[in-house]
Amino acid sequence: MMFKSKKTIRDESVEQIDLENCFAKTCFSDEKKQMGKTVDEHCRIVGEIADYLLKNFCSEPVQKLFPENTPLIAALHDIGKISPTFQIKLVKNVYPDTWKELYPSLVKYDIVSDQDLGGHPTASYVSLKKLNEKVSLIAAQHHGAISPKAKFKEETNEGFGGQSWAKARSEEIQKLEEYFKQDLTSSLNDTQIAILSGLTCISDWIGSGSDFDNNKNHIDEDIGRAVENAGFRRYPLVQGLSFEDIFGFTPTTLQQSFFSNVKSRGVYVIEAPMGIGKTEIALYAAYKLLSLNINSGIYFALPTQLTSNKIFERMSDFLKRIISDSPSAQSFLLHSNASLIAASIGADAKPGNSWFSSAKRGLLYPFAVGTLDQALMAVMNVKHSFVRAFGLAGKVVIIDEVHSYDCYTGTILDRLIEQLLALKCTVIILSATLNEKRRSELLKQESSSSDYPIMTFRNETNSYEAEEIIPPQLPDKNVSVCFRSENECVKEAIIRAKSGQQVLWIENTVTDAQNIYKALLDNANEYGIECGLLHSKFTVVDRDSKEQYWVTLLGKNSTKETRSEKGRILIGTQVLEQSLDIDADFLISRFAPTDMLLQRIGRLWRHPNTLRPETSRNEVWIIDSDLEETIKSKGECLGLTSYIYNPYILCRSLEVWKDLFGESGNKTLSIPHDIRELINRTYEERKENEFFQDMLYELKQGYKNHKGTDELISLARSSLSEVGAVQDDEHASTRYIAEDTVKIILIKDISKSDKGYDLVFPDNTRCALEKNADTNRMSVRETAIKLQQHMVSVSESKSPVRLTVGDCLKYGLNRYLYIGSYENKTRKTDFALMKLNDKQLINVISKNENYVYRYSYETGLEVYKKK
Repeated sequence: MMFKSKKTIRDESVEQIDLENCFAKTCFSDEKKQMGKTVDEHCRIVGEIADYLLKNFCSEPVQKLFPENTPLIAALHDIGKISPTFQIKLVKNVYPDTWKELYPSLVKYDIVSDQDLGGHPTASYVSLKKLNEKVSLIAAQHHGAISPKAKFKEETNEGFGGQSWAKARSEEIQKLEEYFKQDLTSSLNDTQIAILSGLTCISDWIGSGSDFDNNKNHIDEDIGRAVENAGFRRYPLVQGLSFEDIFGFTPTTLQQSFFSNVKSRGVYVIEAPMGIGKTEIALYAAYKLLSLNINSGIYFALPTQLTSNKIFERMSDFLKRIISDSPSAQSFLLHSNASLIAASIGADAKPGNSWFSSAKRGLLYPFAVGTLDQALMAVMNVKHSFVRAFGLAGKVVIIDEVHSYDCYTGTILDRLIEQLLALKCTVIILSATLNEKRRSELLKQESSSSDYPIMTFRNETNSYEAEEIIPPQLPDKNVSVCFRSENECVKEAIIRAKSGQQVLWIENTVTDAQNIYKALLDNANEYGIECGLLHSKFTVVDRDSKEQYWVTLLGKNSTKETRSEKGRILIGTQVLEQSLDIDADFLISRFAPTDMLLQRIGRLWRHPNTLRPETSRNEVWIIDSDLEETIKSKGECLGLTSYIYNPYILCRSLEVWKDLFGESGNKTLSIPHDIRELINRTYEERKENEFFQDMLYELKQGYKNHKGTDELISLARSSLSEVGAVQDDEHASTRYIAEDTVKIILIKDISKSDKGYDLVFPDNTRCALEKNADTNRMSVRETAIKLQQHMVSVSESKSPVRLTVGDCLKYGLNRYLYIGSYENKTRKTDFALMKLNDKQLINVISKNENYVYRYSYETGLEVYKKK
């Protein structure tokens, strides 16, 4: 038996708690569930893992942020599992029918659930609070956030077992202090609390993994193996590499002048034209800092998952050069499906849980490519924010396309940069089209230089006083710019492609891109012109296939034979503007804000050595709009574009471009010479006339279904507040969008099986959904990834009938996808399950739809209102 008791629950003085039979977890042995490690064993394991991670994966400056008693603090996280309600939960799990006979002294405590009391983290909190309140906070939030119930519970609460169990927890605290030869006399600041919480959480995930399911008493030999199995690798850095050694070409004068001045931790803002090699500047600067042990890893943050996919390939090539004795650079770069399948990091990162995705877990490892969103949540009031803070600590954080973010995201980004500096990071910010005001905000110091290109920075070497590096003037590249009607653009696209040119057409919305694709397709087919479409409404597997195809045809490494084979027209949305290395002979664009247009023009005649048809000219056609009508209609005459971009910024941009390029005939844009003027004229503060005043007021106060900048900044600041309920990070807003999205899982067929359900996907790959699957199995992880690859997003207002929690439990999807709490089975999830029949999508669980859904490899997802 676990306990000896002679009297009732209220007479606790003689109850003896046997710590050797207080367990922390259950495990599987020979496919049979049984009790696993004791609380004492588990706490020691977690403390040892924390020590191992700290010594092997943190730079020396980051190590100095942690107190000497870090292993003890991490170990104490689960002290609250020494409570009767938690022990009852375990024994019910292992012995559902016989637990009362096996553990009779626990029966009297079966009066309230562990969760009703705030869970075992709350029991840890109340037990540690009297010893060190800051340490108790770390223990209280090691499952993501502090329970609202924590501050209303006492250590001797009856549900926690009263005085006897409180005494047992105190005994275990003393045992751990003796084991680690440390005590709790440390004073912690906010930064330390954040990174200690993150280290504790990760150590607990690893310590809860299957590597410790055996019943051995000694644990030392398991620690290193478990950390490695979780995906952490120590990388042997090759020293003394030149820029040319890594990238295969000699750096330009501009690149040399910028990276040679990155010598210490700080904030570096690099403004330079599109296609000038800013990525290589940032990566080589990061390599230098790693070589000097100033930083310990790299996180490359981009606006979207779409944009990060292609940088992943470049990062992989970079790592192959700088890491020695590495069979595969991807073993150090968690972004690939193979990494997800191989790396086991405990319960919270298993399939069906929120941290299974590479988008989150990449932050934890030495090298990762991902979205800025994941980094931003390190400073937001969301679950596991501190895990992200620890994951970023000491790294070089490269933030690309920084001009892409609105004031909501920008407000959070400003706070993140402050936090990153406190965490001993280096921040490298890249942009081609940043305005001077925003640059000053990012640097936290006034910077009004109008030079371009320019690197502005403040670092430890200069005591964080802003400095500027202005390279020699670059030669200009002249681009012909003219405005034409949509019909003229459609005709010209065919004419140019007929002559063998590679034409790029960029729209502002998926719907417009799909319509243009259909308008061009018949003529394109008639003349043997290849026509393609790229946007965000494809499944991951289809989008990856299409991106790979078009980058091979039109990217940096495309061949003379491939480009000259036939004329082509590629239509797409902002994904072509930001992420893909596409080199076009001729560009057509829907009108957009100045900075976005300049980014698009950066895809035109991108590489100097590309062979082009004799008929091609370095030229962009912009779909025309009357300036006066656009201003008077507040952008509405631009159609869907006015819902994507703010009308005030659109009209200011159109005014500038019409003034410079709007008269009949072609006008010349000089890059980089004209970039600063275009940006400054678009965003400079000025006295406005009546129409612009109205639009400026709406920009600040809100319009249609859009919130104003004042409210967005206020909302962003509230998301940073520590007061209020902690958000689930699946639904945290790192950028303001009018509505959420729903993920449609596309399948070709579904059938019932002995173990659950079998799915066939549109590409004829298969997977099995097993209701009782062990989520440690490789096959389960493979299925979880397949499901993610065959999803496509739709706005919530146009979503099909969604799966409920009960539906997900019925099909076993909860074992593979994160659906949140199971308590309310009628609650709608963020998923819909639809069968693809020819091109029509049919909901598996409902026929009551307000929209018609179509999907094809050619056009992606299309949604139509039912007539």
